[in-house]
Amino acid sequence: MDGGDGTVREVVTALVELDWRPRLLVLPSGKINLIARDVGFARPRPDHFARLAGGAVQVRRRRLLRLDHAGGTSFGMLLGAAGFRLAWEMANRHLHRHGLASRMAVAAVLAVSLAQTAGGGLFAAGEPMRVRVDNGEVTGGSRFLLLATTLNRLMMGLWPFWGEGASELRVLDMAAPPQRLLAALPRLARGRPAPWMERAGYRSARAQRVEIELPGPVILDGEPFFPGMDGRLVLSLGPEMEFIRP
Repeated sequence: MDGGDGTVREVVTALVELDWRPRLLVLPSGKINLIARDVGFARPRPDHFARLAGGAVQVRRRRLLRLDHAGGTSFGMLLGAAGFRLAWEMANRHLHRHGLASRMAVAAVLAVSLAQTAGGGLFAAGEPMRVRVDNGEVTGGSRFLLLATTLNRLMMGLWPFWGEGASELRVLDMAAPPQRLLAALPRLARGRPAPWMERAGYRSARAQRVEIELPGPVILDGEPFFPGMDGRLVLSLGPEMEFIRP
């Protein structure tokens, strides 16, 4: 398929309803292309297609995220809320429409987000939310950031996940305002938390199911999805899909 993360989301959501699931090739022509970076390639070259035509194919298997929301059920691979949603809105409003390249846009949004957080701005305040991971206790209060993914890599070397278990669904939940953020960032970026971080509201886990209650939308692969009338969304593991790359 030729498109970005949103195109992949729409295609896999449609394919889940079928009795057969073809192997997919993702050509990155969207804004960020996180999925293509993980299961395909960031920049296609002519020799890639020659190798594919010659049968030189690698297969990468990824489980999908299943999101049950007000409009039904959608499947994707990266979900974000709270600060992630604010950053997504900022990128769409100020950066992507001016043609800023994806890596530059991400870097610019990260810089502005950190500056606003350090200054006690909108990002630091977070969003009211209740989160329950599997059968654990409900975490309430303002959340600075919520991330969930079944990808094996993001971009720019960032990987803010840790936790034991074999589930492909990885979750990061950060309280707002974030405590000692500048000290936490290097460890957060590598998924290697310091002992004090969990007590300070930095939590990550591998999960089978995540229940989320919040007033606004979450972002699933570049598209907002809203909770039902009860303010609730449910995130769980979907089926496995196969992707090919040269």
